[in-house]
Amino acid sequence: MVWQQPHQSRFLNVQPGLGRFFVNRTAFTSSKVFEEEKSKLLKRSWVFLGHESEVAKPGDYITRKILDFNLIFCKDRTGAVHAYFNSCTHRGATILRDPSGNKKSFTCPYHGWTFSNAGKLVDKSCSYGYPESFDADGTYDLVNVPRIESRSGFWFVNFDKDAIGLAEYLGDAGDRIDMIAEHSAAGLEVINGCH
Repeated sequence: MVWQQPHQSRFLNVQPGLGRFFVNRTAFTSSKVFEEEKSKLLKRSWVFLGHESEVAKPGDYITRKILDFNLIFCKDRTGAVHAYFNSCTHRGATILRDPSGNKKSFTCPYHGWTFSNAGKLVDKSCSYGYPESFDADGTYDLVNVPRIESRSGFWFVNFDKDAIGLAEYLGDAGDRIDMIAEHSAAGLEVINGCH
């Protein structure tokens, strides 16, 4: 295939007169293109995190890797839903290694720092060496994903704190999500496993 058409780039071959639009296969396989796509598009977009049925009960959690981020998607003991970076605020170790479960708190295996499922640092495993006001302002609580919003039980995250809201981003697609969620009077449930 010739890639020197008038309306083309390195990855596109557009032939309007023939009604053709070709994409060079390297656009789908190049790690360099994917890194650029993540930084310029995906890290600024709303990305599906999970469904409310996956964290149905207080204490339920799942871990997910989205883009380059290891996340904790959970419901705290009050029923509020959260998305945290799965990284201890002490030394950056991965806190939860199991893909899912139910816990009142999350303990980092490295130095034993413990966080409530609401993200608050509740124990540093030792009291010496820390001033009384060490975490008075919440500096060492788990780090929240900048944005998390839901639509009809589907939870989405956005790594850009200044991004537009989920409803505006979804536009008319939001109505489709509502239609899927309301399809059955019994409700929607995500079944564990790979989809």
